[in-house]
Amino acid sequence: MTAAATGASDMDDWYSLYLVPGHDHCTNVGSIARGAWKFGQLGAIPLPRAAANDATHNALLALVEWVERKREPVKLIGLTDAGETREICRYPSEGKWKGGKWVCGPRK
Repeated sequence: MTAAATGASDMDDWYSLYLVPGHDHCTNVGSIARGAWKFGQLGAIPLPRAAANDATHNALLALVEWVERKREPVKLIGLTDAGETREICRYPSEGKWKGGKWVCGPRK
């Protein structure tokens, strides 16, 4: 719908979509979310497993880099409640389990 309204060829300059597999809209109180839903907020996870406060781990800082410095994010690093990291890929790429970790790769 956005592409139809603005023209698909112009969208890459200002529009990106990052899907977060396993990130439900809400979780039950007391449950542990399985998705890598933390993108800068540290929460209760202690360092060194907590997310770093940089444009790769913090979605707001990534947006600031893109808008103010024209450095578009290629991927973000999300953090699960268990302290595990996962690459969050720009669509149409998707996360793939490879070599014991999640990496971005082409969709099939």
